Amino acid sequence: MNIAKILTKALLIPVCACSPLFVPAQPTQKSLSNDLYEVRLVTSGAVEVKVHGASPQLFSPSFTVLISTSDPQLVHRQQIPSPQEENLAMPNWLSRDGSEQRVWNLFEAANVITAAPGKGELTEDTIQWKFPDNPDFGLSAWLLLPSGTAEPMLRFRFTPKKNGWYSVGYTGAPELNPATLDELWQPLIWQEKRFPRLPFLSAEPICPLPVTFMTRQGTTIGVAADPEESPFRMPTPQNSRFGVLLRNPAGNAQPMVFAPVLGGLSSKMKAGEIFEFRLRLTVHAGSCFDAYKHLAHN
Repeated sequence: MNIAKILTKALLIPVCACSPLFVPAQPTQKSLSNDLYEVRLVTSGAVEVKVHGASPQLFSPSFTVLISTSDPQLVHRQQIPSPQEENLAMPNWLSRDGSEQRVWNLFEAANVITAAPGKGELTEDTIQWKFPDNPDFGLSAWLLLPSGTAEPMLRFRFTPKKNGWYSVGYTGAPELNPATLDELWQPLIWQEKRFPRLPFLSAEPICPLPVTFMTRQGTTIGVAADPEESPFRMPTPQNSRFGVLLRNPAGNAQPMVFAPVLGGLSSKMKAGEIFEFRLRLTVHAGSCFDAYKHLAHN
């Protein structure tokens, strides 16, 4: 047979689905996962964090920015005024109202701005959030899920537009009525069901583990500073890089991390200066002590 005719007939044969030339469409990725965690982006922009044996938890991309145009005069060693329920030196500041009164409630020390996020976007290995423009600052955040059994890592980038003193807090963890909790943990003295009477900030020097936990119905939720944010050295009030707290302004339990410490190292920023920080979202099946051991070992 003529070679040209053979080639012509071959070109007219349809390629079947079993042909090696056929490449099936890849399903669209809807979540990130490793050996322990699964993280799924939901329509609201929040992420659903799942761990075997624990109830799924929603973490929203919510941040709170504290802004002071004058030095908030951070002090760590001044005694808490009566009633003295806490025999512990805690960070305190001048009140934002302009008086000379000192306050231990973090949210009374500066102007409080909630950053409202836009829609989240899931790429191959990252969930990214873009925030609407704000006259005082720029903010972006993204979430990664490292391999193995590591917790989801949330990283944010903050850029002030004016000179001043700033502290940026992740405030998107679940929020619960403290009366419904089985137990809680904020270093160094709040544990079991001892809920802080004020939004006290536990700065890095008093954090044997830089995290706050709350447990309800066998599931423990927490937010921790990433290990890379606590370099190997003796943390002091002067070099403290962050703080954690559990009581939010509404009086509910909500694990939070704020960085830098308002009035402390790196808190005084110039317009256009970039500040970045990393933290971990944790969900664990078991008690606060179980979650504490898991984070400490891993």
